[in-house]
Amino acid sequence: MSKEEQNKAVVGRWFKDFWGNPWNPDIIDELAAPDMLLQYSLHEPRRGRKDVKEFMIGFRNAFPDLAFRGTADLIAEGDYVVGRWEGGGTHTGPAFDDFIIGALPAASGRKMRFGGMTVLRYSLEQTFAGEGSAWSLILCRAIHAQSCSSLPIIPSGSR
Repeated sequence: MSKEEQNKAVVGRWFKDFWGNPWNPDIIDELAAPDMLLQYSLHEPRRGRKDVKEFMIGFRNAFPDLAFRGTADLIAEGDYVVGRWEGGGTHTGPAFDDFIIGALPAASGRKMRFGGMTVLRYSLEQTFAGEGSAWSLILCRAIHAQSCSSLPIIPSGSR
């Protein structure tokens, strides 16, 4: 099996166990580098296993049915793997204030659906990092009744 095929297999496990439902919080300790960077346009960047795990626990408590899935084959070159995805969930849990575009009161019932693309870097030395862009405008409209069309879509890495 080539290095790229091995990396795609590992990233496939990450997508399934980290973003799937049910999720497996142990995947963070198993695959993520100690200083992993998780960066998406909808949330503040998270650095390190503990921060990433705390973020996901809060996200999943707020959206218990949260689930994402791949929408295309993974593409790999060297240590990099690119995946396209979509997903969402319904906010039935506690208040959630981690979205850059605003907060949700407890059990708002708001449904979110969005998709994007993530670039991950993985090597056998357990350096695993993820950066992605999401369609922020779709989530913005799902959270707020008024139109958010004047808000820019913030590309990852621009903060």
